[in-house]
Amino acid sequence: RDDGDVRIVTIPKPASTLLHPVTLWRVFWACLGEECDVVHCHEPDALLLALLLKAVRGKKVVYDIHEHWPSEIPFDLGLPDAAVLTRTLASLISPVELLLARFADAKVAVSESVAERFRGNGTEPVIISNYSVTDLAPPVPKARNGHGVVYMAGNMQLFHGIRECIQAISRVKAKFPDVSLTLVGNVREDIGAIAAKTDPRPEITMTGYLPYREMYETL
Repeated sequence: RDDGDVRIVTIPKPASTLLHPVTLWRVFWACLGEECDVVHCHEPDALLLALLLKAVRGKKVVYDIHEHWPSEIPFDLGLPDAAVLTRTLASLISPVELLLARFADAKVAVSESVAERFRGNGTEPVIISNYSVTDLAPPVPKARNGHGVVYMAGNMQLFHGIRECIQAISRVKAKFPDVSLTLVGNVREDIGAIAAKTDPRPEITMTGYLPYREMYETL
């Protein structure tokens, strides 16, 4: 569809993850029919398609890296952290991703830690952070209470450090009883089960998804 000056092409996605190669084929075929100068991609499988387009059609490729894919892909597949298959899959994904990224014309990373894996591997990554923009935040209220609150915001899963954050708050709470943790956004984990394993158990508030402005006001 047309959205102002942007034309959006949608690709039907099979219900089963096992049919993901079908999705990739559909995306590649759709891309072959598009006229563009640059292919901007975020995931290793999309990077592979982009490099094929570069070879066939001479397109420039930008690889935009937001995640540590060697750990996220096994997580998305539902594999437990300690599984041998998880470690094996992660050890295979990392060198393949680094090899493919070497042929990208430009690389963008969301943080220094994400960029570190790709330094010295072809073009150097450009850091474009996705943290909060302070100019968009409302002014700090003058009235404040003495309750210490730690905030964690985003679309949160285990690999984003939720367990470690709750464990850290528990240790802080032993010395500062008033401290609490507020999770702003969608949480895709059983927070009660994680918190139950800490002593003392911290006070945790979950807001759920908040619209952009309301998220800033809450922070």
